[in-house]
Amino acid sequence: MISSVAATNHGDGQAPYIEENWTDQESPRATPYYKSKTLTEQAALAFARDVGLDLAVINPSVIPGPLLSKKFGTSVSLIHHLMSGHFEGSPRFGFYVVDVRDAADAHIRPMTNPGAGSQRLITGGGLF
Repeated sequence: MISSVAATNHGDGQAPYIEENWTDQESPRATPYYKSKTLTEQAALAFARDVGLDLAVINPSVIPGPLLSKKFGTSVSLIHHLMSGHFEGSPRFGFYVVDVRDAADAHIRPMTNPGAGSQRLITGGGLF
């Protein structure tokens, strides 16, 4: 299953974040997106446990890379807005990235590794 680091990075606010971290849904930093990723992932893991399903969850960071169409999602939107002058200023901030091809590979690896079941796997590379 694909989730997001949004389900891991907004808990105690202390980086580095690891697979055991969960976003605190009561945190002022927890947007509806972060809450939805957290609640959905927790529900999927609980369901998998209840029915005996071997489920691994991929938690990617921002996912840029070659596009297949002119439509794009949250990760590419952020970069597009930064580069097109959508924001009035440029705040000092950063985010970790994982190339779309590496994110795809991260989905294949748990399917070929029996030890990956019931794990959360954060995928992210360098700070951008």
